[in-house]
Amino acid sequence: MGKDYYKILGVGRNATEQEIKKAYKKMAMKYHPDRNKASNAKEKFQEIGEAFKVLSDKDKRNIYDSYGEEGLKGGMGGPNGNFGGFHFNASDANDIFAQMFQGDSSFGSMFGGMGNNDPSFGGFQQQSSPQGSPFSAFFQQQQQQRPGGARFSQKQQSKPSPPQEPIVITKDLNVSLEDLFQGFKKRMKITRKVQSDSGSVKTVTEEISIDGIPGWKAGTKITFKDKGDKLPGKPRQDIQFIIKEKPHKRFQRKGDDLHMDLHVPLVDAVCGFKKHVQMIDGQVSEISVDDVNPSIPYRERGKGMPKSKKNGGGRGDLLIHFVIDMPTLTKGQKVAIRDVIEGSN
Repeated sequence: MGKDYYKILGVGRNATEQEIKKAYKKMAMKYHPDRNKASNAKEKFQEIGEAFKVLSDKDKRNIYDSYGEEGLKGGMGGPNGNFGGFHFNASDANDIFAQMFQGDSSFGSMFGGMGNNDPSFGGFQQQSSPQGSPFSAFFQQQQQQRPGGARFSQKQQSKPSPPQEPIVITKDLNVSLEDLFQGFKKRMKITRKVQSDSGSVKTVTEEISIDGIPGWKAGTKITFKDKGDKLPGKPRQDIQFIIKEKPHKRFQRKGDDLHMDLHVPLVDAVCGFKKHVQMIDGQVSEISVDDVNPSIPYRERGKGMPKSKKNGGGRGDLLIHFVIDMPTLTKGQKVAIRDVIEGSN
């Protein structure tokens, strides 16, 4: 038999979102380990957090109502039929507590004048305490409050925690070789989670723009500061896009140079030729070759990719590698060619 999350919070199965939130706050205050010293208080506090995390989420609640705890944690159901399974860590209980009580006017006043603001606890103001917990300081102060309303305060305050390093969320951005040559502008929508003034977590959508500079290479990184999730007690997040070059059907890029293969028949390889070749910018250039050497590429200077200003500007080169197409010859033709070649020596 799985856990009865409704019973844990003391609400009915038809409870509204506000009723679930109210029940959670009541039960979490009652069983928080810094306030309740019973041996099972920690376990109860974690169960309360787990129950709230499930029942406050529409999708998780629907799965739980249909399949119970076993189905929820086993990965059954889900809006697309591919729910990955629910997991609850012990640290989640404290995170939920911090999120729920931050900005709540009915509780915020209790934290007034309690010292420095520690971002690791979602903006709660705290005093230093032997237990080192912001919740301990709050509960101790409530217990010490006198009937007349005056409270004892501790003069020594905890030092503010150093700012946390941001987490960088990376995403690949696939770009064609033509766009990398001429520059580009891409608009994208990103979604992230932020905490509202009421303490609830919501998903917001924002449009961002990337202006690609001609000549950018694969591996170029574009970072948007503070565009990731913004949640109390969590490091800020940056979004970083990494340029990935799409494969091209004709050209291969190496640094600022472009390489391509050009098939030529044997007769052209022997006698020389003139051909029109389309460049990366769409223009057509005529190349004239007298002697074809498959091991040495033909170089068209200034027909490659744009160079950065620090590399002198301008453009790289286009290197054309010749691939000789051998014809199917009769025995007589082979003999005639041999005679010509040997006779020229």
